[in-house]
Amino acid sequence: MTRKKYVQVGLGARSFVYYTPLLRDFSAHGELTGLCDLNPVRLEHARREVEKLGARVTCYPAGDFDRMLRELKPDTVIVTTKD
Repeated sequence: MTRKKYVQVGLGARSFVYYTPLLRDFSAHGELTGLCDLNPVRLEHARREVEKLGARVTCYPAGDFDRMLRELKPDTVIVTTKD
């Protein structure tokens, strides 16, 4: 089975519900490679939390979402922005 590459956009209150299980429970199936958010404080906080879970990710401000897709070429984008 091929591991999928994931990126996540929107790093507010619900974001950890997605990246934590991916990194902790399903790392054999996929890897989180990038994070993107409008708020630089949230982006940095999420990066630190992801690193605590043993992953290294590339962070992008929201204006660089397209660049993140081009550079990281994810299989899936996890969207956890506001409703």
